[in-house]
Amino acid sequence: MLERWAALAEPEGMQQGLEKLRQHLEGEKNYHEARYRLRHRDGHWVWVEDRGQITARNDKGRPVSISGTTTDITEAYEAQQAKARFISTVSHELRTPLTAINGAIGLLAGGALGSFEPAVQNLLQIARNNGQNLVMLINDLLDLDRLQSGKLQLSLQPQRLRPLLEGALQLNQPYADNFAVRLVAEQLDDAEVLVDSQRLLQVLANLLSNAAKFSHSGGEVQLRSVLGHNMIRVSVTDHGIGIDPQQQHLLFRTFSQIDSSDARQRGGSGLGLSICRDLIERMNGIIGVDSEAGTGSCFWFELPLAGPASKAGNTHDQQD
Repeated sequence: MLERWAALAEPEGMQQGLEKLRQHLEGEKNYHEARYRLRHRDGHWVWVEDRGQITARNDKGRPVSISGTTTDITEAYEAQQAKARFISTVSHELRTPLTAINGAIGLLAGGALGSFEPAVQNLLQIARNNGQNLVMLINDLLDLDRLQSGKLQLSLQPQRLRPLLEGALQLNQPYADNFAVRLVAEQLDDAEVLVDSQRLLQVLANLLSNAAKFSHSGGEVQLRSVLGHNMIRVSVTDHGIGIDPQQQHLLFRTFSQIDSSDARQRGGSGLGLSICRDLIERMNGIIGVDSEAGTGSCFWFELPLAGPASKAGNTHDQQD
């Protein structure tokens, strides 16, 4: 069976599919999902999507059965590619005028032309906030386009992880303040990892801001990094609304949002986690989530160590 599949699958896609299947079989991911091309019996290539999940394990914890599907997604894939090209064009066309508009609004809100009545000042602030949200959306769209086209280049360098985590907490606390949520360093093991620091901070900003947004007012979000064997796991845990396990496979898909009125009311483009997944995988890591509806969520990623863990790697600090 495997030999027949290998003979039909595109080599690169086959290797990626096998790696993702290994991650699921070894418990690194809660489900198996992979997209790749297969040679049709008529000779042309088709895009397929594999989805599966282990249904039983033996008394030693080893998988003994798995169920899943293989679906022809060629039409949907080609439509998605056309949509991506359209989004790329529109995003580039919007970025320049939006920058000018935001600049003008910022000057007015900052008092460049004098003070305004409170009602006018409030409207300017609303316009400024929404303009900044649009810029963030366009930046996400452009990142997505560069990732899908292979144009986004990461500069992977050995970095100490703990300073990056501490910096992420400081940078994102002002956003969490909008929801009356505290970002707390519960445990920060240190290690050297091979990462693009700017892109790793982007991933952390997305996870921390999402955790704050979906937390209850007055709650806490815990950031942890825990050393393991040849890797380190970073997790962001909230105690908010949580996510139904049946919907978790949607989280890391492009433009996907979970079907929850509460979640939709809190906004989001459906791009952030997809971009996080691509960035972490480009840094040779994996990303996932553990959650139950009503009990909060723990989003995590693991990165391989670039060198021996530091001697101070197991110190546990508390941050207020």
